[in-house]
Amino acid sequence: MKPFIRLTTNYLFILMLIGTYSCGNDDSVTGPMPNEPIKTIYKELVDNPNLTSFTMALDKLVSTKNILNDSTELAISVNTFTVFAPTNDAFDTFLLNNGYDGVEAIDMDNPDDFAFLWSYIHGHITQLETISDMMKEEGSGYLTTFTDDGISMFFNSSNNAITLNGIAMIIEADMYATNGVIHIIDNVIPIPTLTTFIETDPDFSIMNEALENIAVMQGSTIQEDFTNAIAYSAFIPNNSAFESLYEEGGVNSLIDFPSSIIEDIVEVHMLPNMHFNSGDIEDAIDGTISTLTDDLHVALDDSEFFTLTDPQDRTATIIKTDIMASNGYLHVIDKVLLGN
Repeated sequence: MKPFIRLTTNYLFILMLIGTYSCGNDDSVTGPMPNEPIKTIYKELVDNPNLTSFTMALDKLVSTKNILNDSTELAISVNTFTVFAPTNDAFDTFLLNNGYDGVEAIDMDNPDDFAFLWSYIHGHITQLETISDMMKEEGSGYLTTFTDDGISMFFNSSNNAITLNGIAMIIEADMYATNGVIHIIDNVIPIPTLTTFIETDPDFSIMNEALENIAVMQGSTIQEDFTNAIAYSAFIPNNSAFESLYEEGGVNSLIDFPSSIIEDIVEVHMLPNMHFNSGDIEDAIDGTISTLTDDLHVALDDSEFFTLTDPQDRTATIIKTDIMASNGYLHVIDKVLLGN
């Protein structure tokens, strides 16, 4: 058997040489197979003339640039990224609107300029590879940005269009790189406040209607606080929770309730002057959380979900925690709570 093995090995070697020579002289083979990424995210950005302004801004954040330019096996095994890159027109207009005559006008020795650029650039990066098909399949949801605190980004897909924080739209999707993917967008994504998510997430549309109602009818400042307060958090009943309340109350819509009742409903879900995250909820188990009007009892159900029980013994399950805005947290609950 040994001579056969030697002959077979030599034959395969000759075939490999022939194959190598043929490929090297075949004009139709110009590079890697389609969809096989060969460049890092940073290099893909640099090579795209429509993203020059964003790339120049990224160059000012050297550590971030180096992270997005790292294609070592170790780096990729730990981190992959998604970059939502605004076009030159979008980024230049954004800078002008914020008092900067181009990227060159941003002074990185000025702490305010540095913080401004850092927050916006990092707000356009997420630390997972997120392709457009995934966002379309989910319909809507939240991504975690590469900001210091992990601020959320809301995406919504409808009619084949994907929008981010209600402002920016993906106009070119899925530019693959060795360490992630790039989506080109038509606007700079705003740093979100709580209002951003309340107004753009369609599952919060009834709570948004309630906030607008009490602002007009009761002079409530909660809607304004969601935008301007430094710290604020809330438990938000989703639309299904409100629809169940309508059935309980024998009404058809929110405006069938008096505005004073709507105000009471809103206030029992509000946690003013605090950044209240899931860790804080966990610390409160078997105790209470004080809202604007009442105390809510906190527990864990059999499925290890947090629950909140109001003074009327109505219990809501927290079905999503830690939607993080720049000024606080939203947590989604499946039932509308009521005060005394």
